[in-house]
Amino acid sequence: MAMGSKRWVMACWEVQHGRAVGVGCAAMLGSAAMLGCAGPNAASPAAPTKPAAASSESPEPAAPPACDPGPGQPPTKYRQGDWVLYRYSGSFTSAPVMLREEVTKQCGNHLEIEVNVERASERRRWLQVLTDTPENQANNVVDELYVYEGDEKRRLANEKNADIYRLYEWTVVNPDGKPTGLSTTSGWSALAGLPFRCQRTMGESSWQKRPIGFESSDCDAFLWTHGTVRFWEKDGGADVLRVEVLDFGKGEQSQGLRVPKALESRRADFVIGIGRALAGVERFAQDNGWGDAMDGLYQRAEIFDSQAALWERMRELAKLPVSTAMPTDGLVAGVEGGVLLAVTPEEYTRVRAAYASTGNAWSELIAHELVHRLHVNILGGDEAAMGPQWFYEGFAVLGSGQSFAKQRKFRSNAEALGSAKSAKGSGSYAVYGAALRHFAARVSLAEMIRRAKDADFEAWLTKAPAAPARKAPGTPAAKAL
Repeated sequence: MAMGSKRWVMACWEVQHGRAVGVGCAAMLGSAAMLGCAGPNAASPAAPTKPAAASSESPEPAAPPACDPGPGQPPTKYRQGDWVLYRYSGSFTSAPVMLREEVTKQCGNHLEIEVNVERASERRRWLQVLTDTPENQANNVVDELYVYEGDEKRRLANEKNADIYRLYEWTVVNPDGKPTGLSTTSGWSALAGLPFRCQRTMGESSWQKRPIGFESSDCDAFLWTHGTVRFWEKDGGADVLRVEVLDFGKGEQSQGLRVPKALESRRADFVIGIGRALAGVERFAQDNGWGDAMDGLYQRAEIFDSQAALWERMRELAKLPVSTAMPTDGLVAGVEGGVLLAVTPEEYTRVRAAYASTGNAWSELIAHELVHRLHVNILGGDEAAMGPQWFYEGFAVLGSGQSFAKQRKFRSNAEALGSAKSAKGSGSYAVYGAALRHFAARVSLAEMIRRAKDADFEAWLTKAPAAPARKAPGTPAAKAL
């Protein structure tokens, strides 16, 4: 629900009389935070058994006079046509919930927000009239509330926000008590497949008497502020609630992940997969002291249903002649001109079946491409300093956690280096990754990155300690969030 009041990140744990009813209830815009506020004095939401209809209503008022916003820019960041699409899933709901909000009118800081919610065959639609001020954000003030019945709308009384909470009940999770172990960190989240720096709030509680962990994110650079949210069972890790930003934009224009129309129904899978990849790369970067190099890995993301379509787009972004041949028959992903590009999991399997055999293979593929950009950022943008191909590809295999590189072992530095330098074609990336893992157990990744541009880099590697001196780094990029 709300437009971004940070005070509301955990505010619903501190409702009237100290009753803890949930997490993250925010005001009436940006609904990912509408988690666990069933009402001002409720400990659990009303049962969602009927289409939302208020028990109280008042006549629709006469139309207001024409808008006169006054001089200058209005004190709100929202404009007519702005919209966002969220998806709620997990064991708390009988079916995934899709929630879309759009600013249908904006005059100064006065906004009208149309909300459409779907759960399986059920539908709800309503209109929220708001005045976007810090005070109203902090206190969840809705000026007027209307529910649509067909093409007609009927005004709801919304006393003590009872009607608005009832309308949002399909998105509500109510933990049993107050949270414990609260902590806040800054990190990266993939919203609609794009990277945003966010503040994450984490902690523990219980739901239906079972212990749960939770993590929510607020992202200042994201117009709708509220990002991903997850509640999961501590025993087994199953999702109780998962909230994803699937898309956002203005008018007819989407600003999120670009997906072929025929694959639109799978948008959530692609968004989640990219999110897992970004999270894994961030863990790898943080583990090795490269957190600052996460900035600017990519700005946009696009999915393609064929290798040919992917190459056509890459060629376009690189401004290459139409006659330019595809550089490799294994092309399945890349980052070109700030755009993350990838084929679907099915096309990945068709092109490189040996690499795409694990359940996390597609997220690991995305992570591989992002680690290449991380590598360039570590070097201050100097791609020429990345070293020989076997090294920078092996680094991406290691950093992405691609599992096909984990089985092969080498008896000596010379064998590892010789195998990596001679590997060609299909299967070569597995050898690159295994060789890099061999050396990373003996010398630091940071030192190898620093020396990779040197003419004697490979000769230096052959002199690395014969026995492992340290555990090889690397965190699986596709580890479940």
